[in-house]
Order: sequence, then structure tokens, then C-alpha cells
Amino acid sequence: MKIVIIDDNKTVLLVNQLMLKKEGFIKDGDVLVTYPDIDTFYKENEKAIELIDVIICDYDLGKNTLDGLKFLKNVRENGFPGECILLTGDDSFVMKTKMQLQKNIHYILKNSEKSKSSTISQLGKIIENYRNSISN
Repeated sequence: MKIVIIDDNKTVLLVNQLMLKKEGFIKDGDVLVTYPDIDTFYKENEKAIELIDVIICDYDLGKNTLDGLKFLKNVRENGFPGECILLTGDDSFVMKTKMQLQKNIHYILKNSEKSKSSTISQLGKIIENYRNSISN
């Protein structure tokens, strides 16, 4: 599987990458690639986006004019068949309502808990479910 994480915070990218590997959600043979912004992602994947299985994207990408939700909606509209996951720290009613309308984009709140509801556990569950769905 090929998994992509897009986040403008280098520390968050590194922590998510390390924790997904440490918790066993990244298996031997998987490829995990991180990008600091959408532009870099598109430059490197424009012609091979169909080779990606899971895209994990932060909602607030700082200097970019396109937020993570708009990016993932665009990817979906262009036929991306894999999993799209939006990470955000926004737990507002407005965000929750907005995400309820997105039937094909997962929404995960960022947190640092060490429980079944932690960000990494939730990401891992989506990755594992997708892995199982494509292997059957």
C-alpha cells in the first residue's frame, strides 16, 4: 500500500509517520510518503495518483490557499478511489456539520491520547479496514 500524509507542520508529519510505524499500521512493503504542502504533493504525484491508497491531509495547511477539505474533495471529484482522511484540531459544531456532509472523506480530530480514540488508533483502523477491503 502507498500512504501519503500532507501537513505543513514538520513535527506532526514526523510524529504521525513514526507512530503509524511503531503501532504496526505500516507493514513491510508499504510505502509512506510525507509532503509539507499540496503543491509538492501534486508535483510528485500528478501522473500517478492512482497508485496511492490512502491520503491523510491536515485541514489547515498554513500558507496554502486551499484547505485540506477542499483538496480532498477535489481529489475525490477527480476519481480517486482510495481513502481520504482529514485531520483537524477543529472540534466546532460548524466543522462537525460540514464533515457530516462528506460521505467519502473521514474526519479525525488531532489528539495525543494513548487510547483507542487517539489520532493514530483511528488512522490505523481506517488503514487496516482499507487494506482488508482491497485484499478480499
